[in-house]
Amino acid sequence: MHLFALGGTNTGIYKLLLVLHILSAIVGLGAVMLNGLYAAQAARRPRALGLAVSEANLAVSAIAENVIYAIPVFGSDDLETGGLTDPRASARRARAALDARPDLPRRVASPRHA
Repeated sequence: MHLFALGGTNTGIYKLLLVLHILSAIVGLGAVMLNGLYAAQAARRPRALGLAVSEANLAVSAIAENVIYAIPVFGSDDLETGGLTDPRASARRARAALDARPDLPRRVASPRHA
C-alpha cells in the first residue's frame, strides 16, 4: 500500500498507521522484554505459585507475539517508500524542503572544497 499516492504523510490514515506501528512495537516488544523478570519472579515463589506466574507469562507472550507480527504490517508504507530507513530518500526530502524555502540562506562552498 502506497500512502504517498493517497496524499502523503500528512493524511489521517498515515498518522493512524504510524501510531499503530509505534504502539504495536512498544506493546509487543515490551511484553516480551519482561519475560526474564517473570522468570525471576516465578523462581522466587513456591512451586505452585511459580507455575501460575509462568503460565500467565506464557499466555501474555503468545498475545505479544501476535502484536509483534503487526509491527511491519503497520509500518509497511515506510518500508516500501524508503521512510526513515533510506538516507538517500531522507536527503532528497530535506533538499526539496530547502529548495521550497528561498528565504533561507544558502551554504557557499569554500575555495578549498570547490
